Parts: sequence; C-alpha cells; structure tokens
Amino acid sequence: RPRGIASEPGPQRQHSESAYCLQSQFFILVDKILQRWFQHICFS
Repeated sequence: RPRGIASEPGPQRQHSESAYCLQSQFFILVDKILQRWFQHICFS
C-alpha cells in the first residue's frame, strides 16, 4: 500500500507538466493571433 502511494506523484506530476506545456503553447498561439488581429486593425 505505501508503495502505491509513493508511485502516484510521478505520473501525476508528468501530466501537470504536459498540461502546463500545452497551456503555454495555447497562450503563445493566442498572443500571435491577437498581434496579427491588432496589426490588421491598426494598418487597415
């Protein structure tokens, strides 16, 4: 039983790291879209 508890945090932490990576990629994409949209409004 203690062994199972000890092995739990590993995959959980890995999942949170991948979720954070996906989140940061999403924010970068949104930032690029917003910049492009902002430039389109400013220059048109």
